[in-house]
Amino acid sequence: MNNKLINEDGVEVMEGQRVLTFRGEEVEVVGWRAPHKSSSSGRVMIKDVVGNFREFFPSVIGCKIVVG
Repeated sequence: MNNKLINEDGVEVMEGQRVLTFRGEEVEVVGWRAPHKSSSSGRVMIKDVVGNFREFFPSVIGCKIVVG
């Protein structure tokens, strides 16, 4: 399957792209995991400005994962 991460404007977000969290923190998208069931939103993996890797719901960066 081909999964895409898209922002609120419907524009595809790519790995390595810098985005802002809802708190205004700049982070880099390093990957994502598609939802495993219909009630899940999946997860995005990010790297913060000091190099820490973290995992969030896609909505934290104003995105959603489209499966298809």
